[in-house]
Amino acid sequence: MKENPIPTLLGALAVGIVVGVLISRKEEERTFRQRFAEDPVNAARGAVFAALAPIAEKLHDQYDTARSGAQHAVNRINTRQNRRAVDDIFSQARRTASHLKFW
Repeated sequence: MKENPIPTLLGALAVGIVVGVLISRKEEERTFRQRFAEDPVNAARGAVFAALAPIAEKLHDQYDTARSGAQHAVNRINTRQNRRAVDDIFSQARRTASHLKFW
């Protein structure tokens, strides 16, 4: 051992690696609460989310469609109101001009 410590060091390293792997693989024992409360609740939550995901996606799409339709309607209303305002200004200007006499 004093003459060649390398085999001893390699053996100790191998034993350490084996012990470390065995310790890390040891699974922690699950509690009563985890087995009979948390796991079923998590499984049910996952099932409900999986079932509701398509519905949520359709609702989101419908919301986007309604929002864009409302935006389009508001834009049309604004355009019509602007046209009316411009038409009112032109009519008033025509009426005013008809009352002016420059001769």
